[in-house]
Formats: sequence, structure tokens, C-alpha cells
Amino acid sequence: MTLWLFGERLPDWDFGFTVVSEYHSAIEALWHGVDPAHPLFSHLSAGPARRGLETVYEAGDRMLGRLVERFPEALFVLFNLHGMGANNADVADMALLPELLYRHSFGRPRMGAPVWPRTASGVPIITGGGRWEDEIDRILPRSLRRPGRIGRGLAALRRRLRPGAEEGRIPLDWMPGARYRRFWPAMRAFAFPSFYDGQVRINLKGREAHGRIDARDYDSACDEVETLLAECRDPLTGRPVAASVERLPSPLDRGPSEADMLILWQGAPLGFDHPRLGRIGPLPYRRPGGHTGERGYACISGPGIAPGDLGTRSAFDIVPTVIELLGAAALATSGASFAADLGAEPVPALA
Repeated sequence: MTLWLFGERLPDWDFGFTVVSEYHSAIEALWHGVDPAHPLFSHLSAGPARRGLETVYEAGDRMLGRLVERFPEALFVLFNLHGMGANNADVADMALLPELLYRHSFGRPRMGAPVWPRTASGVPIITGGGRWEDEIDRILPRSLRRPGRIGRGLAALRRRLRPGAEEGRIPLDWMPGARYRRFWPAMRAFAFPSFYDGQVRINLKGREAHGRIDARDYDSACDEVETLLAECRDPLTGRPVAASVERLPSPLDRGPSEADMLILWQGAPLGFDHPRLGRIGPLPYRRPGGHTGERGYACISGPGIAPGDLGTRSAFDIVPTVIELLGAAALATSGASFAADLGAEPVPALA
């Protein structure tokens, strides 16, 4: 498609931009096949996963080779802004943390016991063809499950009757944690739906519609959540579930969708063990792979660029560099162009 677009459909281009999204999608589903440290590396699916991921990368390499062959006079800037790796957030963010804070507020569980078979190392496995969110519904009460066909139909009808009312909004009800929001007004702290770090919001008076925590007690409420997390252990490893907890300043200035506390998870906790609130999970992986790689890369090649290495650069340097390579003045951004350094072909890592 890219070769056709640049070679036939729009052959008079000066600047072409394409995204190879298949690398990303394949890693999210197949990462456990190439990572010996992944808990699913010993699973029977790991071998096919590795072959599948290698096939995707080989196909992408062939595509790049055809583009270079078709456009020998072009300057190529190949980059990704960060690496990929094991998924260490989906289960904790989307299901475990909301349930933990619910139990902390009400002293009773909403999520039931696991129902899945496990690997020899104890990792739950979805053996059927159901989606992860449907599988989690199996251990939730009916009131917290995703709407059935009738409910989805009514939601679609409401969108048709109120066009534009939800424009720009991305529905998150597929996440189990998003459906806990009906309990938020009665909770001291609750978990926002999120994709990477755990996000906790304090139910603060003067900020929330049904605030319960006085501003003077904000710090002690954060202490309470931090202590709660510190008491949790991963039932599969015995390690603490949280690697770090960050508190954000100025709570009264926080936007309506901004968290007060950000949690980075240790490893990939699939369950929480708490001495008072009991065990939550373990739950199956939603995706074995995720956005956990620290550094990306950039490779720039073409006429007049000699081999070389420019070391580590900021990811923000890519855009001003490309703009300057196009012959335009670099924009005022947080990055800096390294176009003047391209007397040698760089292969910098992107911080």
C-alpha cells in the first residue's frame, strides 16, 4: 500500500510519511514468544508467537527494502519513539486497583474468585475464544458486567438521538474498572481507568461533586492509599505490587480527569494479596506485550549521509530535525535539531 501510494497514487510528493503499525500490534499479542523472562515464555503458545513476530518483522524489512530500491534519491528517516516490552499494567490498572479501593472503602469484595486454568507457574490462561473483558465479567456481579446486546443497542440509539453529544470521547466501559464509577461518590479514593500507570483520585471536598475528604486531610488520604498499596503482595511472586507511587501537587488545581497519585507496578502483578482485604485474582493477561521499552531508535540514510553513530538523543529532537532536513527553519519546540550533525549516518537511541 505504501509503495503504491508514493509510487503511483501520489508520485509528485516531496515529503512522505508512513506508519508501520504492525510491529506494535504484533508485540502486544506475541511478546511472550521472544522474552525469556516473561511468565508465559514456557507456555505452548510461545513458539508460534516467536515465529509470528519474526514473520511480521521480516515482512516490514522487505517493505522498507522495496521503498529504498524504488526511491534511491530519497532521504529516509526511520524511527520509533520508545521501545516495547512485557505488559506490566493492564490487569493491575483495569481490574485489580479498582477492586482494591472498593474493598478498602466498603470492607467487602465485588470481584469473585478466579475461574481459569493456570500454567505450572500459576498464571491464569483464557482457553476459549472469549475476549479478556468478557472473561473478567465471569467473576463480576451482574451490575458490573458489560451491557448485553439490548444495552448496547440502547446506547447506540442514544448516540443517534443526540448526535455530537459524545464527540471526541473514547468509551472506556469495556474496562472493568470504569464500571466501578457508580461507587465513586461514596469512596474516599477511587481508581481512574488507565492504560499504563495506576491512577488514583482522592474524593476531595470542594473539587468533587460528592467529596468526602477535607482539603486539610488530603495528605493523610494519600498516605492511606500508599500504605494500602505497600501492604499488597503479588500472589505469584510474593513481591510488593507497587514499584513507586508519585503524588502530584496542587490538588485543587487538578483537572476533572487528572489523578492525584500515579503508580508504577513492579513486574506484572496479576493479583493482589492484602492481609485484611484478602486476595484479588490472579487474573489472565489481557496482552502479554506492552509499552515498557525504555528507548527507541532513529536511523537516517540517504544521499550524502555517511555511516556513523550520534549516540543518545531526545525523542523530541526528531521533529525539528526532519523539518530542518526539509529545508525549513526548525520550529520552536522542546527538542533541538541534529540535522547539522548528519555528516555521518546516525543511529541514535531516543531517550
